[in-house]
Amino acid sequence: KISRASSFSFEEGIGVLPNTLVRSLSMQPGVILRPNQSIQSIDFSGSPVLHFADGSSQKFDHIISALPPSQIAPLLPSTSSGEALKKELEKIYAISMAVVNVAAEAGFKKKLSGEKASFGCLVPPRENEKFLGITFDDSVF
Repeated sequence: KISRASSFSFEEGIGVLPNTLVRSLSMQPGVILRPNQSIQSIDFSGSPVLHFADGSSQKFDHIISALPPSQIAPLLPSTSSGEALKKELEKIYAISMAVVNVAAEAGFKKKLSGEKASFGCLVPPRENEKFLGITFDDSVF
């Protein structure tokens, strides 16, 4: 049972999440997972084809990637459309996310957000800070 807490953990560790996802997807008809495979290139002439580092290739109807755009760009073909897409992908700035938990003195939340109830605050880009915002664990839901 999941409580109304804004965060929770897995008894067997965070690895439960991807392992369960892989197990569930593996049972779906038409789904092919190729874990621990390095991709050499992607060919988009017709249906997408992945060329793997071990020399094998496989055709797919759809490719879903969790790689940042800068890591996908080098895999694209050296055609005019591939080069155009590479340039667009290389323009996309992507960073990983970090979560930092901080304990603050009583009343900090009220000083920051005033009298109104809030889940936290976002920092506008013009502030040029190195963080996006703050969420208050006791007010997320």
